[in-house]
Amino acid sequence: MNEETHFLVAMDGECSLCNKSVQFVAKHLKEDSKVSFCSLGSDAGKILLEKTGLTPDALILYDGTEYLSGQNAAIKLATMLRFPWNLLSVFKILPIGIREWGYQKIAQHRHFFGKEEDSCSIPENMDIEIIESPDEFLEMYP
Repeated sequence: MNEETHFLVAMDGECSLCNKSVQFVAKHLKEDSKVSFCSLGSDAGKILLEKTGLTPDALILYDGTEYLSGQNAAIKLATMLRFPWNLLSVFKILPIGIREWGYQKIAQHRHFFGKEEDSCSIPENMDIEIIESPDEFLEMYP
């Protein structure tokens, strides 16, 4: 992984599973990983969706060269986690159809994994960079 790359992870900010995933990822990132998070419902998230043409029901990851979504983004994100969590990237060996089916099932039912939230509810004591402003987003990810 390029140490200079500052990754962007965008998720549904009203989804409890997504918010808990952001907290999990932030807690288990490798030391050299630089990641900012963005709610797809924020103004910055809307710019991201407009720019990429991706749908708001998918995890989106920008790796410095391209925007990945869905199961591709989840697998790339897994490679950025510390051991043993980075072993989740082993799912890449599965055929893409099976990976996509599994990802879609989780995405379709993500609101059943906890109560829906009004906004991204990340605890203030966590050291997580959240991008909400379109200007901030465009400055970091032109």
